[in-house]
Amino acid sequence: MRRLSSALPRGILLWRATRHSSSAAPKSEGTVAGMPVPGPECARVHELYLLRSDPLHVLGIDPEEANVNLINTQYRVKTLECDMNTKEGQEKAEDIKLAYEILKNPLSAYYHPTKVPMDPVRLRLWLEVMPRKAKMMNGALSLFAMGLLVFMIWVVFRALFQPLTRQRKQLNTAKLQQQQAMEKAST
Repeated sequence: MRRLSSALPRGILLWRATRHSSSAAPKSEGTVAGMPVPGPECARVHELYLLRSDPLHVLGIDPEEANVNLINTQYRVKTLECDMNTKEGQEKAEDIKLAYEILKNPLSAYYHPTKVPMDPVRLRLWLEVMPRKAKMMNGALSLFAMGLLVFMIWVVFRALFQPLTRQRKQLNTAKLQQQQAMEKAST
């Protein structure tokens, strides 16, 4: 294979490299916390795809049993079933690849914040798909938010109960003074 490709002129090699490197699916723009961020055209393709089909059903996965390992295995099985020599097989393979990309990307339209809280399956999958670094960042932010909430509740209750404790102290000191005065009077 190397001898054959080295015998080809440079222009043909460049044409072959560009032809095979470009795919029908749009590429992502970059990464945030180790996750691929879909570009604008990629996000548009994902949204249009989600309007016409559910990626879990394309991969043949029951939503209640869906997990990351099952998504990976079903993707491999379904792509092996496709006949790449026919146009229908290639289109089916592209559908399967797009469904897999959508399910594996935690920033895709499938896991949009308006859809995740209403669907426990999507929430569970989103948490499984999210990279470890992003999970740690979410955990740290939620711990900080909880600490801030506890501090604010403590400040509010302290402000509410502080006048009551002052009144109790004043009443207790007044009672003590009365008792001491009565003891002095009786002696």
